[in-house]
Amino acid sequence: REDLFDYGTVAKVIKTLEMPDGSLTAILQGFRRFELHEVMNYEPYLLGRVTYLHDVQPENDAKTRMIAESLKEKASSIIRASNMVPREAVSALKSIDSFEFLVNFIATTVEIEDFNEKAGLLQYSDLRTRAMKLLALLDNQLELQKIKQEINQKVKTEMDQQQREYFLNNQLKTI
Repeated sequence: REDLFDYGTVAKVIKTLEMPDGSLTAILQGFRRFELHEVMNYEPYLLGRVTYLHDVQPENDAKTRMIAESLKEKASSIIRASNMVPREAVSALKSIDSFEFLVNFIATTVEIEDFNEKAGLLQYSDLRTRAMKLLALLDNQLELQKIKQEINQKVKTEMDQQQREYFLNNQLKTI
């Protein structure tokens, strides 16, 4: 079904930020997926012609429950290692019962390197397919975190070694 929309029917503004260059950035929370066909007005607010998209709900079977558990575990690991996401998100994550809300919450909350891949999740109307694609992105993010940790540990070890050598050299000079 095609409808007219203004941004208030598909999203709400969570926060606005004034950028250093004077532009304004808005953080939005979407209410539903839609396909934009035409922008009809920009002023005084955005108005366009859209088709609302509906999600295909999976059965509440063992496979869906296992996917949900995997999503929660992987997202919790990423959130714990992140400096950008509040720790309370892990508690919120554990309490989510709705598969649809869980998939969408994780997709919007967890840091994923490639924004286009993250946004690309919205193209999948089948929630189980979207969840499986999200799991792949989370696996990739966990691997990137692991590599970053290994690099940081290696740099730290090398710095510690250099500091010890510097300290010992200074002691030898003093002696």
